[in-house]
Amino acid sequence: MTTTNSYNIVVVEDSSTMQRLIEIHLRDYNEHMNIEIFSTVKPAMAYIETNGDSVDLIISDVMLPGNVSGIDFLRSIRVDQRFFTIPFIIITANTDTTIKQQSLKLNCNGFLYKPFTLKQLHILLKKWLRTES
Repeated sequence: MTTTNSYNIVVVEDSSTMQRLIEIHLRDYNEHMNIEIFSTVKPAMAYIETNGDSVDLIISDVMLPGNVSGIDFLRSIRVDQRFFTIPFIIITANTDTTIKQQSLKLNCNGFLYKPFTLKQLHILLKKWLRTES
């Protein structure tokens, strides 16, 4: 599936393999996407601070290096009125249901368990990315 709209996506994932897989899946959905990939939350948050009004979607792993998790990142986005409406998708390999419950309580817009399929990601992209009329 390819759409013609251009989107600005922020991805936070520390695994280079998963970074590449996510990028491939996103480009399959829309080859014209601007995809900013970060390994930790701090530079991703700095990017959002500067470009937040143009960010269309955030995808973040839960377990990240450093002392800020994907859940912490989601929380910081949701409490900031400038960014709380940006759709946020959590991805994780951890099957602990507590993580999903925490994410949903923080108004996460989507949740994917690794490994996820192209179709699973595309369903969430279609649901949460704006389309031009």
